[in-house]
Amino acid sequence: MQGKDFSSIRKNIRKTQKQMSEILGVSLKAIQSFEQGWRKIPAHVERQTLFLLAMKMGSREQASLLGDSALFAPDVGDLSSLGI
Repeated sequence: MQGKDFSSIRKNIRKTQKQMSEILGVSLKAIQSFEQGWRKIPAHVERQTLFLLAMKMGSREQASLLGDSALFAPDVGDLSSLGI
């Protein structure tokens, strides 16, 4: 995953750099470095980021099947119950 991909995913799931750092358990500076391409994105961070995207996309698919527009843009929010 490239920095621009990481940044696009973060924006797609509507999280700030600070929020992503808290969710992923890394520093704000690390998030900034990933996005600028100054630092390689560790595999575990990449996996967690893709998981967050998959959760959002899964919620969109469920919403479209159910016809519930309120669920279309869910807030990933607090994932502590998932161990993230």
